[in-house]
Amino acid sequence: MDRVIIVEVLGREGSVSHRVRLDGSASVGRAYDNDVIVDDPFVDPHALVISTSEDGTIVVRDLGTTNGVFGPGGRRLTESSVVGVGDVLRVGRTRFRVMLSSTPVPPTLDDEQGRLSALASRGLALPIALLAFLALWSITSYSNEIDDFTVAVLLTELLGLLVAFAIWAGAWALGTRLASGRAKFGEHATIALAVVTAAMPVALVTSLFSFLWPGDVTDLVSLASGIGIGSLLVYWHLGVASRIPRLRRGVVATSIVLSLVGVGYLAGTIDPEPEAPVQSALGAFLPVPAELIPTAGLDEFLDDATNELASDLEDKAAS
Repeated sequence: MDRVIIVEVLGREGSVSHRVRLDGSASVGRAYDNDVIVDDPFVDPHALVISTSEDGTIVVRDLGTTNGVFGPGGRRLTESSVVGVGDVLRVGRTRFRVMLSSTPVPPTLDDEQGRLSALASRGLALPIALLAFLALWSITSYSNEIDDFTVAVLLTELLGLLVAFAIWAGAWALGTRLASGRAKFGEHATIALAVVTAAMPVALVTSLFSFLWPGDVTDLVSLASGIGIGSLLVYWHLGVASRIPRLRRGVVATSIVLSLVGVGYLAGTIDPEPEAPVQSALGAFLPVPAELIPTAGLDEFLDDATNELASDLEDKAAS
């Protein structure tokens, strides 16, 4: 029967902080003569002993801890308790679990995130993406503003775009730093430049279709292409910043972009400076019948306008 045990000490997020492989039994505590040394002031110098019986059962023995040893569900373990393989235990504020050497491991994951990060982090990836963006953007700007084209306008717009790229990549780099400990600013900047550069021809084609065949269908196609490009951008960023599985990452990316589109649509429907806010609000909730609205005939309207104009001219002549 398998007598080799592996004690896995867990970090705050549940990931394995370190592993210790032992034959038959393991002592856990703060003292330096333990097999598993725990840096936790709430753990006794000699807290517990983990051992395996002849039939492979894992037994945890509390050595008289001050704060106790707790098993799954938060139940306090007795002086000698049987636990299952992979059960999360807690002593003090440290969590750990016990595995056997025969415990199967999950299948190897497809490191798509690693490939995305490696592609974006190649030595020439960022310069190439920047040059491609500058070339395509310059051509597009010149063709759109050929009448008013000046170098000063081009450089001003370019500076604004580069600052926007830096802020965008910096925000993703900060999130990546918090999630994985590495900022990866270069990778995120490369991703943003590459996706925006690839989106320029798509935007040109959709605008051409909108000009040739204006209508709701073309507008929907343009909206769908924009959502697709935005989802691809967020999807790629998430692939570098996290370990979210592919399908879930796609759902998250699309949900974020759709939420932003929805917020933008709602913001666009709000008139920031309505001409008559009170009347507009009352009109929306209390519509007034047309026959109750006072009107004036054409002759009356012309007479009033003539009198007002004559009065204005007299005032100016007198002044």
